[in-house]
Formats: sequence, C-alpha cells, structure tokens
Amino acid sequence: MHRQLTCHARHRSTVRTHGFTLIELVAVMVLIAIMSAVAVPSIANLPSMRAGAAARQLARDLIFARQQAMARGATVWVVFNTTNEAYSILAESAASPGLGNAVALTDPATGLPFVQVFTSGEFANVDVSWVSIGGSAGTHLGFDWLGRPVDSDGTLLTAASSGRLNSGTYIITVAAQGGAVTVSP
Repeated sequence: MHRQLTCHARHRSTVRTHGFTLIELVAVMVLIAIMSAVAVPSIANLPSMRAGAAARQLARDLIFARQQAMARGATVWVVFNTTNEAYSILAESAASPGLGNAVALTDPATGLPFVQVFTSGEFANVDVSWVSIGGSAGTHLGFDWLGRPVDSDGTLLTAASSGRLNSGTYIITVAAQGGAVTVSP
C-alpha cells in the first residue's frame, strides 16, 4: 500500500508541471489587460508626440544655427520649405559672403548635408503650417556673427520670428534682439 501512494503522488506532481492552473491563467490575463490599458493611450497620442519631438528638434537646430554663426563669424541661414515640410541650414563663406553663396552645413549627427524633412521617419505626418520671419511671411531666417536674427536681406529683425507645426499645436519663436529660441505647446 505504501508503494501505491508513492507512485500516485509522483504521478500528480508530474501532471502539474505540464500545465497551468486557473489562477495562473487569470493572473496572466489581468497583467495583459493592465499593460494594454497603459499602452493604448500612448499609441493614440503618437501624432502629438511626433509633433512635439519635431518642435523640440527645430528649436535645437535653430540654436545650433545661431551657435554656428557666432563660431564661424559669418551668417548662418535656416531656410524653410513649407511645401515639402522641410528646412535646411546653410552657412555663408567668409571669403564670399551672401545668401546666394551659402552652402549646406554638415549635420554632425549624420555627416550629411543639414536638411530636416518632416514627411518621413520619426517625424512622419508633422506639418509645418507657416513661418513668419520678423512679422512677415518668409522662408529665410539668418543669424549674424553676433547671433542676432536677420531677415533674407540681412536686416536685423525688430519683431520676433515664429513657425507653427501641426496647425499651431506647437509654436517655435525666435526673439528679435537676442535670438533666444522658445517652444510653446
């Protein structure tokens, strides 16, 4: 009799290791439900998160352009293309100044010409709504050798410049006198 109990006990323990109990299955289902409840709102906010990331990237790039102008001692331009949802950063040469002679800076992150496009990749579907340079429509914002913002004629700005992403969800502003860059949601 003692021998039968041992075999029966051994048989029960082997059967138990091959399956899941109802409590284990319910616990896993509850964890999946909690993780889904957290993930779904994040996925729903993806377009807004992309626009926010694009606005912060544009602000960093404007600051980079201003810093490059001061470091080079020459005007650096941020040229917006609202039709293609893009912008590029160009630098004038000290030997041949002028917007017409400006060439694309090299993006330190990629080693390629500095062009940011908002229609693909991490910024897909981000819309550059409009750009106002010094209070009037424009596409060229420059920074002189002192880091002050200038219009396409090289005239110091007397009004702030701004751009809107995703129909005004994010506004990037460049102060007229000092060139400070801010982002507001």
